[in-house]
Amino acid sequence: MSMSICHVSPPDGRGSGTNTKKRHSANFEDYLKKKKCLVTIKNADDLCFQRAIVVARHYANKQHTPEWERERKRLINNTGPHSWQTKKTEALIDAVDGARQACMGMETWELYAKYLGEQGYQLNVFSRAIFGKAIYRGTKHVTGTPKHLNLYLHDRHYDVITSMPAFVERSYFCETCQVGYDHAEIHSCHVMCHGCKTMGPPCPPDPNTKTCYRCHRVFVSRQCFDNHLATRSRAKCSVCHRWKKCEKCQKEWDVIKAKRNLEEHRCGEYECSICREWHTAEKQFCYIQPLKSPIDMNKDRKTQIDKLQKSTLTRFVFFDFECQQDTGEHIPNLCVLQTCCHFCIDNQDPCEHCDMYWNHQREIVFKGPDTLDDVGKWFLQLAAHGTVINGRKHDSHESSPVIAVAHNFKGYDGLLILQTLHKHSVAQPEVIMNGGKAMTITVGTVKFIDSLNFLPMALRDMPKTFGLQELKKGYFPHHFNKPENEDYVGAYPPDTDYDPDGMSVSEREKFHEWYQQHSHDVFDFRQEILAYCKSDVDVLRRCCGVFREIFLMDTGIDPFEKSLTLASACSRVLRTHYLKKDTLVVIPRALMQQPKLGKDWHRFQPRQQSNKALRWLEWEQHRQTMAAFRNQTPLPNIRHARNGSECRVGPYSLDGMDTTTGTVYEFHGCAFHGCPKCYPGPVQDLQHKHPYDPSRSMRDLYQKTQERHRRLQEQYGMQTIRVMWECELEEERRHNPEMNEFLQGLEDQQWPAPEPLMPRNAFFGGRTNAIQLLVNESVEDMRYIDVVSLYPYICKYGTFPIKEPTIVTQPDQDQWQQYEGLIQCSVLPPRGLYHPVLSFRRKQKLVFALCRSCVDEHMQQGEIAEYQPCEHTDEQRAWVGTFVTLELKKAVALGYQVLKVYEVWHWKEFSTYDPEAKTGGLFTGYINHYLKKKMESSGYPDTCHTEEDKTRFVNDVYDTEGIRLDPTSIKPNKGMRAFSKLQLNTAWGKFGQRDNFPKTEYITEPSVYFEKMLDVTQTVRDVQLVNDNMVLMETLKKEEHVAPCPITNVVIAAFVTAQARLKLYSVLEKLGERVCYFDTDSVIYQYHTTSWNPPEGSSLGQWKNELPEDVTIREFVSGGPKNYAYRQSDGKTVCKVRGFTLNYRASQQLNYAIMKENVRHVNQNEPLVIANPFKITRSRDRRLWTRPENKRYKIVYDKRFVQFNDDGQPSNTYPYGY
Repeated sequence: MSMSICHVSPPDGRGSGTNTKKRHSANFEDYLKKKKCLVTIKNADDLCFQRAIVVARHYANKQHTPEWERERKRLINNTGPHSWQTKKTEALIDAVDGARQACMGMETWELYAKYLGEQGYQLNVFSRAIFGKAIYRGTKHVTGTPKHLNLYLHDRHYDVITSMPAFVERSYFCETCQVGYDHAEIHSCHVMCHGCKTMGPPCPPDPNTKTCYRCHRVFVSRQCFDNHLATRSRAKCSVCHRWKKCEKCQKEWDVIKAKRNLEEHRCGEYECSICREWHTAEKQFCYIQPLKSPIDMNKDRKTQIDKLQKSTLTRFVFFDFECQQDTGEHIPNLCVLQTCCHFCIDNQDPCEHCDMYWNHQREIVFKGPDTLDDVGKWFLQLAAHGTVINGRKHDSHESSPVIAVAHNFKGYDGLLILQTLHKHSVAQPEVIMNGGKAMTITVGTVKFIDSLNFLPMALRDMPKTFGLQELKKGYFPHHFNKPENEDYVGAYPPDTDYDPDGMSVSEREKFHEWYQQHSHDVFDFRQEILAYCKSDVDVLRRCCGVFREIFLMDTGIDPFEKSLTLASACSRVLRTHYLKKDTLVVIPRALMQQPKLGKDWHRFQPRQQSNKALRWLEWEQHRQTMAAFRNQTPLPNIRHARNGSECRVGPYSLDGMDTTTGTVYEFHGCAFHGCPKCYPGPVQDLQHKHPYDPSRSMRDLYQKTQERHRRLQEQYGMQTIRVMWECELEEERRHNPEMNEFLQGLEDQQWPAPEPLMPRNAFFGGRTNAIQLLVNESVEDMRYIDVVSLYPYICKYGTFPIKEPTIVTQPDQDQWQQYEGLIQCSVLPPRGLYHPVLSFRRKQKLVFALCRSCVDEHMQQGEIAEYQPCEHTDEQRAWVGTFVTLELKKAVALGYQVLKVYEVWHWKEFSTYDPEAKTGGLFTGYINHYLKKKMESSGYPDTCHTEEDKTRFVNDVYDTEGIRLDPTSIKPNKGMRAFSKLQLNTAWGKFGQRDNFPKTEYITEPSVYFEKMLDVTQTVRDVQLVNDNMVLMETLKKEEHVAPCPITNVVIAAFVTAQARLKLYSVLEKLGERVCYFDTDSVIYQYHTTSWNPPEGSSLGQWKNELPEDVTIREFVSGGPKNYAYRQSDGKTVCKVRGFTLNYRASQQLNYAIMKENVRHVNQNEPLVIANPFKITRSRDRRLWTRPENKRYKIVYDKRFVQFNDDGQPSNTYPYGY
């Protein structure tokens, strides 16, 4: 086990300023004396920080009066133990409830900043260690326009900055941008005077405010009012003309930016961040927006694409590294780069469009020990200037972005690029990481991408896939690549240096044939490694060029330009050419619900009380009851929605009220009441909106909450109000074990009700499991079938909800089958159902069982549970889940009971393909297009010998699929066929993408670093020191702060996977115990000539035999999901185990015979150790290593009971609760 600890220790400052080290002290003391904007704190104790705040606060309230000046002198000049400054300092410490000790850095800054923020002051600390920049800014603790207390930290001592413009030696200083400037009219930042919109500090107020009758806005002074009337040179209009205010709803907006004047304004409307249209507060859903096609698909595409490419040149760099690994670490000693643009990507001839950028270098080779450094500097030159050294730009192109491509960039080459960027780059690269893998890196105009994300295949397979027979990837002895062999010329290295045992069995045979043919040739290391690397880059460039050309001509979209993965590119195609406007909604992360179906669903009301509120009230009742018994005082009686009803006071419903004492209990969810701790600072008004009503800011919610409290106290006499914020409850739980245990018990019981329906809970993938662990050779054989293109079939023929749902929180319990969509309910499964229909999650696993409690008791991680009859009650067997109604209704037909329905998302409109009319269907146009391309590029079937056969084939396809093939286009085309298959299988995946991904950032500003460390809306997952000037930080947004993705709809993904599971279940149900094993789209079963067997065919959605013709399975063995092997009737064996690459080396250690022996003695077998001497691993600092790896293999089967025969061998399995 390895553990990485990053300790962040910001400067603290705890000295008196008199006993510090005097390095360069004379010059610095002279500097302080000359700086009239600095007040030196002279102290004999360790309280310079607190004293500095007292002095800074006095300067922040500066007045041109004798009294203020006398006070200033008393504070500055009188610093003894009984002085005025000391008394003020002690009073401050008492008010903050702090300790009389030196400043401890961040902890102390936060303590005082919070107190000062409540008083209208913002604490800022500037540090000499980072050249006078802000190391801390207390922005999150202030509201409105605070007064700034600026302290200067040097030599562990604090002084006071009285003027920031003077400190930075400029005419002005912007507190937001943290920069000084001399000309107000040219400074630009996002903070300005709220009234007149002048850049920089807000206008100082005077006693007389003034209201403009034209724009209806209020100004703090006459000067502010006059400023807003002046015509601005850039905008060529005044602020009065540009900014308006609604006197009814008090909303202010920029009429030019919003493209909406005062007459067009509607109170409560807001501009949607997804569709950029104006929505009312009641509209909770927005739609995934179709994209505009870059070309007219009905006109000549090549002409249009050529025109686009001539205006905007896209350049490419394809590259590959070769590394020495004799020390274990991968050190590049060769890199080949091939440069091109979209005009010359398929050749290496001179190009009039891009040669000048590359200085006419179409291939660049870096070699030697400094290869990685040289490559990094080359890319940084390209990123900074757009050209290589001595290159020049083309005048006819508007821009020229560069896309750098490597195969397996995310797992290999990208980490090498990050190494050199960390070493040489002074700029902050932009990265998107997926765990330890770099999905993309952007530096300046250069974007690095991974071709493996678009073409999921080995580089060796690419030429065959795209029909480029002249290209071929060779072999190279990577273990011979050592410093001592760089000048080697002689016989071919031993075959072990090629690691043939690390190849597949078939590839190993091909290698040995090749080696026998060349083993007597002369091997020149320098020539061979260069030729091998050049060949790899050439294969990559040519195949990516073919793929891009096919994609571009078919869709008008460049897959590499705006996408990082094939799924992303296909989603763009679907939204550009096939998605109709206002069809699919974007699923919000938070929704209001309505009480009953049938009413106007737009009129949402929140659930009356949250589970957290009710659990807290129960805890308060419990805690106070225990205290009353101990103290023999009257028992409390806290009344709430679940023990009577909510008490009402005037227009307000109280969360809880103690009818004995009259104490009011109010629980506030942070996201719904604008918690000032979780949503701090004035900038947060723009960043955070109410999850139900985006037209209202968090400040609006907080002010409304405070107004509620004020009215309860002043108008209705509720003097004692106990308030608990959600974040405070979580904090208290962490420090109160008794409270945490009590609340956890209520959560485990799902009291008072399950959490609101989350659509993502209905989305999970296909089901996979072994049903028979061991099937010996029997009279009748086994067959292996799978569905022809399962997900394309579901996408075409499935049913999908469109438009907006109705949210029902009090559904009719007896009539729930009227609903179509998603249902959150408790279900009771039947007994004796061999293949359960519904599932739930336990211990991070998806389980299809018939008893919840049996799973909790018997499902031990990786351990086999012998069959036991279930004796649990119905209540113990049932569970609560969220289900697609299609799957739930099938379950009910097989004996499941719906006990209680909690919430429903009901859709009235669905999209389904009509086979008779050959119309309809959400994905039908997309699937038909690429299915047609695939069938045409496959050529005619072997059974078509005559023209009549061919005509019959075309007509049969139309009758079956509704696709009219073009006879002139039916001819083999490997590239088009491969492209079409990729497109078909990635049509829907993007809809199920998660909204919350870790974000990786490079940070160079200390103040930005500390702001992110203290940001309560996110969790800091990792911090790494890159170099002396840069850190790498990984953060993850907290769930309540995650915005919905504008291109996803998890309900569509849930319907896809649910219907795929039902397709599989249609076979499982009929086969019963004859099923040996099943995966998402395949089944291995015992074939009976006298019983029903799945009909086979070759059309979309039909079951097809996966074995060679006239071959069956004679013996089968399985150790669990994704872990099986079998022996065929022709004597061959097949072994597949997830997590193990079964190359030749591994197949000698784990194969059919070994797995069979392990399963036969499943209760006695010890784990097998599978050795891999050459495992490539990634370290935390982005380095690549080759290290030996030993993986343990053991039979893991814990998703069903196992029944054993008299010999102790597994004979059958049953679901938990059977």
